[in-house]
Amino acid sequence: MQQDPNILFLMSGQGCQYPTMGNAFIENHIVFRQKFDECVERFNHHGCDLSQIWETNQINETQYTQGALFAIEYASACFWQNYGITPHIIIGHSIGEIVAATFAGVMTLDEACFLVAQRSKLMHQVNVDGSMLAVLSPQENWISSLPTSLDIALYNASSQTVISGLKKDIEAYHEYLKQQGIKSIVLNVSHPFHSRYMESCLTSFQNAVKTVSYRKPDFPIIGNIDAKIVNEYTTGYWAKQIIAPVKFYQSMMLAFKLGANIIIECGPQPTLTKIIKKNLPDGVMSLYTMDKHTDPEKHVYDVLQNLSSRGLPIKI
Repeated sequence: MQQDPNILFLMSGQGCQYPTMGNAFIENHIVFRQKFDECVERFNHHGCDLSQIWETNQINETQYTQGALFAIEYASACFWQNYGITPHIIIGHSIGEIVAATFAGVMTLDEACFLVAQRSKLMHQVNVDGSMLAVLSPQENWISSLPTSLDIALYNASSQTVISGLKKDIEAYHEYLKQQGIKSIVLNVSHPFHSRYMESCLTSFQNAVKTVSYRKPDFPIIGNIDAKIVNEYTTGYWAKQIIAPVKFYQSMMLAFKLGANIIIECGPQPTLTKIIKKNLPDGVMSLYTMDKHTDPEKHVYDVLQNLSSRGLPIKI
């Protein structure tokens, strides 16, 4: 017997961005374009001019990346909601959690864009020669050898953990793992995100966004910090979220325990759905909004057909 639909929206983190991302949706879908333009207008107002960098590699700079991803992901969630597809649960990965909170009514769109503009600017200004390393092996194979100078930044999947630290320490540990026959990949990032090395921006961040007010979420959000339902957000939470590890894998396990059986990733690429692919329970449908390698119109049609096959009343 087929289960009732229980939809999980996923909001992506940094790393999945690319120049011109979402352009086909911006051009061809009115609701998407309206929501995207609202975000861009607000970011411009708050000193983060996305319109000038959208088709350049500057979109990969942290000061622009976070706002760019926010705009695409918020517009994606609103796009699906316009078809009558509303989430039962939301998980956001790093910057994606701010998108999740905004979509769930925790902040106004203007407050959220202001918060993201401050967050991205201050994180970009952290002057640390840092790096991150994805370790593609279960933790029991390497965790005892992790140097104290490195922090776990992302729990992505049962066999994918990302660590963060100074570039020299990351490179040395990468070489050590190679000698042990453990696969790891140095990530192309500008900073050691979600580590102690980002602490220098926290006080400035909290002072900058202390006027933002928060409401209770309209939808359950599973938070990055504790992998539990967040009942209330605070400025302190968002500050801690900058340096705390993202417990994405643990969050996904809770979502499945709560009955999530349809995943829709709201982002420019199917990054999170690929990460979690090997850990999907039987019967869970995994979908995504866009991918630069697929025809966007056909893809949207296919997603809507898949959702309709699960008994969802799609509004077209």
